[in-house]
Amino acid sequence: MRVFKVYHTVDDQDNPDYIESNAPFKSDDKKAWAGPGYYFWDSFIEYAHNWGKIHYNGNYVICSGLLQEKAEGDCFDLLGNTEHMLYLEELTKKLKEKNPKEELTFERAIRYAKDNGLFPFKIIRITNVIKIYPNDSAPNVLKLKDSGKRSSFMTIKKRIVIYIESMNDADLKDFNIEYPDKYIKGYLA
Repeated sequence: MRVFKVYHTVDDQDNPDYIESNAPFKSDDKKAWAGPGYYFWDSFIEYAHNWGKIHYNGNYVICSGLLQEKAEGDCFDLLGNTEHMLYLEELTKKLKEKNPKEELTFERAIRYAKDNGLFPFKIIRITNVIKIYPNDSAPNVLKLKDSGKRSSFMTIKKRIVIYIESMNDADLKDFNIEYPDKYIKGYLA
């Protein structure tokens, strides 16, 4: 079964004991791309820091741990599994046929699949699009070839998100505060 190194960013309210006892926290934000559930950053802590700086005005805590599938094949992997990508394409076609006037979103496609017994997965792993402009000097962005105005770019370390609707659907181990240092057990300032 697959294991993912994950990071979870939360608001720092000077309550590290509460965070360590109760995190991860479920997101019910209406803007959450897969609906209510638990969101983690996969592999790269810098995205957890970025989230904290933007969404918690720099006042945040990052927990990290190991997230494991409960059964082989529980993860709908839209980053590394081309069969899953094709499956999502088919789901979106079915949903467009059923509701041609409704705006098609990832959340609606997954909800449609779950409601119709077409989605056996417990974990979703996805990378989202980051807008890249020719003048970007981000260290994580690499120009593939210098082609003038129409250069192509790649992201070296993709922004990968893992979503789980219920924490009963995966095993989370060694989940502890990793940032800020002042909350890490045994840290001496």
